[in-house]
Amino acid sequence: MRFRKSAFRKKLSSTKKIHTRREGSFFQTVRLLVWASLLTAMLAQGFTEANADDAQTKQARQRFEAHSLYADSLTRKLRVTAGGLALDTGTLIEDDAPASGSTHRPNAYDIATMQTVIRKELLLDSPQAFSARLLFNASSENDDAPPLQIEVNGHSMKFHEGLREEDFYVMEIPLEYLKAGSNTIIFRSSSAGWRFPIALDENFAKGSLTRTRAPGRSAKSTDGGATWSKQLGVKNDITGEYGVRIFLNRYAAEGSCVSAVLDAGTLSAPALLPQPIIADSLSFTAEVDEPPGASLQIFARSGSTAFPQAETWSDWLEFLPSQAASLRLRGRFLQFQLKLKTTNPVVSPRLFALELQSAYRLSPQRGVYVRRSDNQQIVESPVAFDYEAADLPALKRFREQHKLDEVVAGAQTEFERITRLRHWVAQQRNEREMFRTMYPAWDAADILRSTSQGQCLTGHCMQYTLVFMQACRAFGIPCRHFTIDGFRDMGHEIAEVWSRDFRKWIYMDASLDCHYFDKETGTPLNLLELHRVFVETFYREGETLLNTSPAEMNARGRAIGKRVPIDCVEGGFSYGTPKASHAWWWEHGYLAAGFLRMTPRNNFLSALSPLPLNQGNGGRDWDGFISWEDSHTPRLSVHTNHTDKERDFYWTLNQAQMALDYSETSGVLQVELKNSMPFFRKYVARINDGEWQEVTSPLVWKLIVGTNKLEVKPVDRTRGEGIVSWVEVSYQPVSLKQ
Repeated sequence: MRFRKSAFRKKLSSTKKIHTRREGSFFQTVRLLVWASLLTAMLAQGFTEANADDAQTKQARQRFEAHSLYADSLTRKLRVTAGGLALDTGTLIEDDAPASGSTHRPNAYDIATMQTVIRKELLLDSPQAFSARLLFNASSENDDAPPLQIEVNGHSMKFHEGLREEDFYVMEIPLEYLKAGSNTIIFRSSSAGWRFPIALDENFAKGSLTRTRAPGRSAKSTDGGATWSKQLGVKNDITGEYGVRIFLNRYAAEGSCVSAVLDAGTLSAPALLPQPIIADSLSFTAEVDEPPGASLQIFARSGSTAFPQAETWSDWLEFLPSQAASLRLRGRFLQFQLKLKTTNPVVSPRLFALELQSAYRLSPQRGVYVRRSDNQQIVESPVAFDYEAADLPALKRFREQHKLDEVVAGAQTEFERITRLRHWVAQQRNEREMFRTMYPAWDAADILRSTSQGQCLTGHCMQYTLVFMQACRAFGIPCRHFTIDGFRDMGHEIAEVWSRDFRKWIYMDASLDCHYFDKETGTPLNLLELHRVFVETFYREGETLLNTSPAEMNARGRAIGKRVPIDCVEGGFSYGTPKASHAWWWEHGYLAAGFLRMTPRNNFLSALSPLPLNQGNGGRDWDGFISWEDSHTPRLSVHTNHTDKERDFYWTLNQAQMALDYSETSGVLQVELKNSMPFFRKYVARINDGEWQEVTSPLVWKLIVGTNKLEVKPVDRTRGEGIVSWVEVSYQPVSLKQ
């Protein structure tokens, strides 16, 4: 059932209630009663009138506040502000990011003077915003450089020094300087004091799959602005783009929120073996602000299985206010989806709470009870991560050529195997001479070179990290790359690996041959855990990495030293040089765990792009990273993709999750299976300590009277095994109990 928008507004007029909330003059708070349901368990899609016996009907009610909606759901382009779930803010306008970064090509820059004038055109759909910033990639040639003279659509400004984000200077600009369509930004200087690097046309395809050529919006004049040319560079022989961007502080056009699967009997996460019920109906009550131009849409779906499937679940259906009676669900499991939209970038809908109410009837107990379990709970993320296949021929050759099986021989656990691979990489002698004139591919075979002195590793921490990651992938171990920096104004490149032993992501530094652990528990730590120790130890309320001086932070670092709740396991090497111990709290180490940025893929051998250009040689100006933000490390306007949700960074892998349900036959359970294993091939299971056998989902589990045990694990296409989930149930036929 779907009402058109006009019908929605008409029906809404009879149910509207005004509440007092101080949300700005353009907000009006209303109470929307949204009666909705899905389909009955065994019927085709469509709605039927509920006809439950009121005497048998029970109800569940759950109120989801904005903060819990945000924290527990998969969200995109949403944040909690002023107590409500609203659209996220921030739009970056740029056309240089795919090729932005350090290049070995000479003369790839221009020097602004009064005669040599830099020009950039940027296209805006609308200048509407709360505020605007101009970002430009430039550097002053000396301390005595004169102020940079800037024009934005003919409006003049001056810039001498200010806030810097990565390689970009940032300055506020009045909104009235901007316009819809093409915006012209011009830079000149009274003397040769400002250098503007160029993102080369030839590098665009390295950093993007879709923006593979420079769009040609940069030009320069060598006669003070009388004539213009798109041949850039000090020798007028380069095609590309100057790094000039505009950041608009305004709302995103659309955002979404998808809930976890809920059980109609509790309106919370389903139990492993839920109490038998018959689900009847569902209704929504939404407390929301909808200023003109902004809207909230509510969708829902339901089904008879705990894990959504096309065969057992309805499609997503939109629900609008109506006077109709409550309607039946298709099954006991349900999800809702919210879509927030605006056509005006300075207003947003704001959802304060969503209240659900379900009606259901109890079914007879079946004599089966869960005694104990260790059922893996899969954590999903909205980040679309691309994995390298462990059976890639290049990885197999790498593993054989460097005899990595001998490196890990005798390792008793997967974690020991990981640390042995890290130590092997850290021992590789480092050679920087070739690195000064070339940047190797993101390929261990290209990074490890043979010289007259033997094998060496060409590069810095980025290359150690890449070799380590590909060594891990050769053994099927999931891994990913992070680029980080802290208060020492020094960047670092590290990896995280998914540990089957510890069931979590763990920080691994291949260039310093170390990882960190919690002193109290001995558990290895991930990067975000190190970040929290770092900022909570060194930063006070209101301080950020942007507004606290390095001198002050260096003094705090020396005063605190190792008096922190973490310690470091050092393997004895740093950039190929043997060391008894290195200052882990000072030589890079966790003091670099400030700004955190993840590259959302590790398939660097099978897909050559998109990649940040010559990563580690300059600022992090590429716009493909997923960046962490919090009160001490605020979002940088030079990047687009940010999150402050731990689950977005820390999804889980290599798991099998079970969901049990009763069948029509006494003593038989239906077992649904779900996995989080990249390149999944099959499930294997064993019953009551029997043999492991391949199974499919759903698994039919025939119980014996008494205690029954089921174990399940996923297997990938290289025969790598995941984490075991298991459950013990007790079965006593109801007839025997009577």
